[in-house]
Amino acid sequence: STLMNVVDELTNKSLFESEPEARAKAFTDFLQLHYSGYLSEYSTPSILNKYIMDVVDPQRFHTFADPCCGLGGFLVEATVRGCHSLEIKGYDINQRMVNTANLQLLMYGCDSCFVNCVDFTEVAIVYADEQYEVVASHLPSRYRTFSIAGKRSDLERRHFSNILEDVLISQILKMLKIHGIAALVVSDDFLYSAHRYESRRWLYENAQILNITRFDGIAYNGSSNMRAYNVMFLRRLDAPTSDVCSATLFKAGTDEAKIKDAAQNLRKAIYAEDTDVPKDEHFRYFRLLEEDTWNVDLIFAREKMGWNYPICRLRNLMFHDRQRAKVGSGNNYKQLTVKSWGLGVVDRKEEYSGTHIERIRYAAKNGQIIISSQEAVKGAVGIVPKELNNALVSNNYYLFTVDSPDVDPDYLVMVLSSEPVLKQLSFYKRGIARPRVTIEDILSLVIPLPSIEEQKMLVANLKKKVKQAQMIQNDLEKEQKEFSRKLFGE
Repeated sequence: STLMNVVDELTNKSLFESEPEARAKAFTDFLQLHYSGYLSEYSTPSILNKYIMDVVDPQRFHTFADPCCGLGGFLVEATVRGCHSLEIKGYDINQRMVNTANLQLLMYGCDSCFVNCVDFTEVAIVYADEQYEVVASHLPSRYRTFSIAGKRSDLERRHFSNILEDVLISQILKMLKIHGIAALVVSDDFLYSAHRYESRRWLYENAQILNITRFDGIAYNGSSNMRAYNVMFLRRLDAPTSDVCSATLFKAGTDEAKIKDAAQNLRKAIYAEDTDVPKDEHFRYFRLLEEDTWNVDLIFAREKMGWNYPICRLRNLMFHDRQRAKVGSGNNYKQLTVKSWGLGVVDRKEEYSGTHIERIRYAAKNGQIIISSQEAVKGAVGIVPKELNNALVSNNYYLFTVDSPDVDPDYLVMVLSSEPVLKQLSFYKRGIARPRVTIEDILSLVIPLPSIEEQKMLVANLKKKVKQAQMIQNDLEKEQKEFSRKLFGE
C-alpha cells in the first residue's frame, strides 16, 4: 500500500501539468540510477553531459552526432538546448541501449531523432561521409563492449582492446567538417600511459587539441563509486596550427556554478570570442610538445614554477651518468645512503664484500647528484662527497652529472627536495609494492632557474638556517638526555 501511495503521488497529473519536462527528467534519473552498469557500463554522469554542451553550445551548430551514444545523454542535452533546426544522429552497438535512448528522446519530445544500432568500428567508413559540425561521445575502451564476429585469439583480443579508442578517434575526425569540434570522454590509459605515446603524438599531428578537462572524483548516480573522467576537445583542421592547449581541472565537490562558469570561459576561448581567457583555479594553458604526460594534475602542480623566475627542465641541466663497478672478489667497498628531505648523503658504516656481491652495482663519483628511486618523493637527493667517491650503489639509486654552467649543484639538491617539486614527482610515482619514479620522470621535472648568483645566495641563506636548526636540535637532544639522567640515572 505504501508503494502504491508513492506511485500515485509520482504519477499525479498536476505534477506534469506544472512542469512539462518533469516526466522526462524523472525517466533520465531513473536510467542513471538503475541502469548504469547494466545497460551501459559507460553511462556518463549528467554533470559531464551538461559541461560538454555548455562548452560546445548547441545554439551554434546544426548537425550533431554521437557514435557511441549509450543511453543517449549527449543527444538529450543537445535536443533540450537546441531551439533551432538541429539534425541529431546517434549510433550504438547494443540494441537495448538503442531502444532505451530512443525512448528517452521521445520522452523529451524529440520525434525526429532516432538512434541506429550499428557497430561503429565496422561501418565507420560509411558514416564518415556524413560531415558533422560537432561530435560528442563517451568512448568505450574495453574489448567486451563490442561483439566482434568470429572467434579471435587472446592476443588478437588484447590488440583490438588497445587500439579501440584510436580507431574511434580517427573515424570521428573523418566525420567532422573542417573546423568541426569533437568532445570525447577518453580513458586515463589513452592520455597518460607510456605505451599510448604514439597515439597521442598522432593525435596532435592530425588535429588541434583545444582542451583537456579532468573531473577528479565524480560519483556514479546511485552508488558511492568515485572515479576520474577526462574530456578532450578537438578541432579538425587541414593542418595543425598550434601545440598550445588548455587544461581544466575539477576536484570532487566543485560547485556546479563554478563548473558552468569555467565551461563558458572555455567556450569563449574555443570560439575565439576572448583570446585572453584569464587563468583561474580551474584553467591553465600549456604546450603539448613540451609535455611527456598530459596529466592535468601535474600541469596544475607546475604552475607555481614560473611565478618569479624562468623555468627549465632538468634534462637541460644534467644527464644520467653511472658506471657499472668492477668488483673484485677480495676487496671491500663503501656503501652510502641518501637521507630524505635533502639532508644529504651519508656513509652506511658497512662495507660490501666483493665476494658476496651478487647484484649489479654502480660506482658513485664525487660531485654527482644522487637520487633514490623509491624515496625521491620524500626528497631523498644529495651530492656524493669526496670521502664516498667510488662507493657502490644499487640500481635503486640514480646518478646524474651536472653539465650546465647555469645551475649550482647545491641549488639543485635544495630545489629537488622542495614541496612544489616533490608534488610534481608524486604524480610520476608508479608501482604498488615498491613505488618508484623513473630516470625519465626525474629529467622531465620543471624547476625555476634564477641567475647563478641568486642561486648561490639562496643556498647560503638556507644552509645557514639549516645549521641553526641542527644546533637547536642537538641542544634539545642533550637536554632530553640530561632530563632522563636526572630522573632515571645512567
